[in-house]
Amino acid sequence: MLKPSLRRLACSLALAAAGASLAFGVQARDLRVAFPIEASSIDPHAMIQPYNGSISLHIYDCLVRRKPDMTLEPGLATAWKPLDDTTWEFELRKGVKWHDGADFTANDVIATVDRIKALQVPISFRLYTGNIASMTAVSPTTLRIKTSTPDPLLPGKLSFIFITPEKVKNALSAEFNAGTAAIGTGAYKFSEYVPGQRITLARNVNYWGEAPQFHRIIVNTVPNEASRVASLLGNNTDLILDASPESVAQLKANRGLSVAVGPQDRVISMWFNFGDTTKYVKASDGKPLPSNPFKDIRVRKAFSKAIDRDAIVTRVLDGLGQKDGQIFPTGYAGSSPTLKPDTFNLQQARDLMKQAGYPNGFQLTMQCTAGRFMRDKEVCEALAAMLAQIGVQVTAQAVPFALHTQMRLTKELNFYMYSGGTGWGEILSTFIAVAPTPNPALRMGSANTYNYSNPEVDKLLISATKTIDNKARWAAQAKAMEILVRDDVAAIPLFRQSSIAAMKSDLKYETRQDGMFNVLHVKNMQPAQ
Repeated sequence: MLKPSLRRLACSLALAAAGASLAFGVQARDLRVAFPIEASSIDPHAMIQPYNGSISLHIYDCLVRRKPDMTLEPGLATAWKPLDDTTWEFELRKGVKWHDGADFTANDVIATVDRIKALQVPISFRLYTGNIASMTAVSPTTLRIKTSTPDPLLPGKLSFIFITPEKVKNALSAEFNAGTAAIGTGAYKFSEYVPGQRITLARNVNYWGEAPQFHRIIVNTVPNEASRVASLLGNNTDLILDASPESVAQLKANRGLSVAVGPQDRVISMWFNFGDTTKYVKASDGKPLPSNPFKDIRVRKAFSKAIDRDAIVTRVLDGLGQKDGQIFPTGYAGSSPTLKPDTFNLQQARDLMKQAGYPNGFQLTMQCTAGRFMRDKEVCEALAAMLAQIGVQVTAQAVPFALHTQMRLTKELNFYMYSGGTGWGEILSTFIAVAPTPNPALRMGSANTYNYSNPEVDKLLISATKTIDNKARWAAQAKAMEILVRDDVAAIPLFRQSSIAAMKSDLKYETRQDGMFNVLHVKNMQPAQ
């Protein structure tokens, strides 16, 4: 029988353990996750890739964070403001500790940007930091950033920069992968990295934010989608990413599983070539055409009216998508509040083709991707059938994404599938790549492979890149979007793609629009024991 003093000690220890459990809301458990693509490094600055980033955002933090819906929120910075057109000031979160117990300060942010500048990698995070001219630590918790030119998107860009301590400024990627340099301020600490197999992270009990629910995260790389589903069904995994539409019915039928579907940061669209090329179009009898029919807006409008977007979403995508009327997601900062998806009207489409001088249509080879977007090949085939109703004899050419990109860069495709993500919830960074007349000096139009040029669109987007005021900048972008889609019909927005995850039924997960995974959005619904 225990002595009174020992009983009191045992009671105290039991209460302490219970309190720790309550602090995390539910009983701690491991979470086993299957990624479709390997996270190839623990170094947060080694590669721009969503699965690398998914690991990084657990170990490290950014000054600014992206919510699942892509809106920005405070991270290691609690507030930020422009002081003038080229100066930003960030107030840093006080009391944050690195995993080794050291204090987080403004000097760590400066060292991080310096490390990115020096690091030689194929796709550098300098994409986001390249406009930073200088940084000054006004105090340990106040940081001032000077940019070379006005940069209204700087806070959004910094949502991609994972902050590392000054002491690892010169560390090699191998040191991060070994764990010696993998020191962050995030909700989880580095535990194990087995390249090509698994990554294990352990809960940081001293995390500055909401207490993480899971004891460990064990991430396994399972490239084959059928194998990911089998591991979930076989109780070897708790949550899988990138489930296919084909698997959804099977997964939903299992009472022990649940499925989460959420919108992605991209709209799948079809784009017209405004140039003189007739490489992929011929007359209805197979003879050469004297000019590119898509230079006539009546033909472009006819194509838009001939496409039944509702049928694509419901029949081809099984409802796992949503139609959109803009080339970037409606509702994002800079999108138009008035643009809606065009309405299907076959008679109007036929009348427009007659007015344009193509009563019998013409022959067209249409390029789509195969395996890059959700059911892209099947969407391509459905489009071919719809356009046949206005006399256009379509050969649907679905090719791997790498080959599709090479073909698109020739600027000779007449009508093709394309989509660009925004990266975060403002469209400007991608809009200035795809819409303006190519202008290397202004870093604009680099992805304009369809020979589109409208001086008014150029003027609006150049203005937006220099405008710090949010409302004025967003209004300029919205007007440019309306000109490109409604007035010029330069592209036909089709639908917004979805992310699909599946998990044990005692878990609840909110998918992220940027395609990344964050365990802080997973809720353990199992009651405490």
